[in-house]
Amino acid sequence: MGSFDTYDWVGEFAPAPQAMADCVVAKAEPGDIIGMHVGPMTTVEALPMIIDGLRERGFEVLTIEQIIAFGPPIIIPEPDVKLCDEILPEF
Repeated sequence: MGSFDTYDWVGEFAPAPQAMADCVVAKAEPGDIIGMHVGPMTTVEALPMIIDGLRERGFEVLTIEQIIAFGPPIIIPEPDVKLCDEILPEF
């Protein structure tokens, strides 16, 4: 279990929506948390592709509120952060 950095927060240098979705869908494992930022158009465009791709792989997509409803959280000292570095544009 870990979390993702989709780099949707880097503004004009954000990855293309399809690249972002492909990375997340390919690397996702049960229990992963995918945090994304409200606002960037790349996020708005990538999110439906990510959700559809994860569901096609058999994942159930939950909101934070749904996860909290399961009860007290399990604390993981240092979660594994999955990076999608390969989709960042070169500077």
